Amino acid sequence: MPNSIPIVRQWALLQWPKPQDQGSKITSYTVEYKKSSDESRCSTVVSGEDDRVEIDDLEPEKTYRFRMRAENDRGPSPWADWIHVKTKPLPPTAPLLKLLEVHPTSVKLQWTDSNNKYMLQRHSKGSWKVIYRGEKSYNKISKLLEGSIYRFRVSASNSSGDGPFSSIFEVTTPRCPPPTIRRAPLVATNVESRSATITWTIENAALSDLKFRVELLRGDETLRNLTTSKTEIKIENLEANVNYAVRVQAQRDGQWADSSPEKPFCLVFKEIKEVKEAKKTSPSMKKIFEEDSITALLVFAFAIVAVLIALCGHHWQTS
Repeated sequence: MPNSIPIVRQWALLQWPKPQDQGSKITSYTVEYKKSSDESRCSTVVSGEDDRVEIDDLEPEKTYRFRMRAENDRGPSPWADWIHVKTKPLPPTAPLLKLLEVHPTSVKLQWTDSNNKYMLQRHSKGSWKVIYRGEKSYNKISKLLEGSIYRFRVSASNSSGDGPFSSIFEVTTPRCPPPTIRRAPLVATNVESRSATITWTIENAALSDLKFRVELLRGDETLRNLTTSKTEIKIENLEANVNYAVRVQAQRDGQWADSSPEKPFCLVFKEIKEVKEAKKTSPSMKKIFEEDSITALLVFAFAIVAVLIALCGHHWQTS
């Protein structure tokens, strides 16, 4: 007689269609049930007006047998055939969260595996947000901020629904270490002022409160240690014709990164001096042009004077 028994956790809903009453109104229904592993039986009686009954004293993950019969003024009907139903399990207990890895911008969490599905949440802006659903018992959370506190919780679920959440798990991401400057710095020399401007780049430009140490070297000897918070510095009072080198090192929170590769440079004053002297001793094209122009003008003037003298002499002779 019963045609559907949806089982939820520790109760069952038994439903049936109205049977033929043979001309006499049905006054009641009797439902009998028992665990398959137990011979003791339980029963409940409901009104003949009903077509369903809820049985709520069942144990989880147990197989039960159900049957029923109707009754009217003429007596009870025969028992219907037994049907077998297994109740659902209870929802899983809360998993236990633990930390596997922590980095400045990511964390990896793991929780106890109970062969269920899981839901991981992160607390953000005053509410809990789901960041993972699935069957894995671990998850890596990326795109976090350094030096920040994050809160997580996880729950397991099965066919009976979601279980309770774990205790809130709090993780603090560490601050990023100082970056290693992987390329040699650039050097722009100024011979006349006997100075050099040193510039360099870092991979993570978003990092704040960095300090830099610039070492001026001559061979294996460190001549100067200069510090700055910028990615550029000017070194003055350099000597002529000396083979220098520079390297840069970043510092953050008292921790120093590895130094950059060295960049050699030299201020060659001798060549510049020779070029200047050559400019002074060699006449310029402009000066040569000016001298040639003056000579041509003088020659032209003398020619005109000579012509005038000749004309005057000829005039005097004819007169």
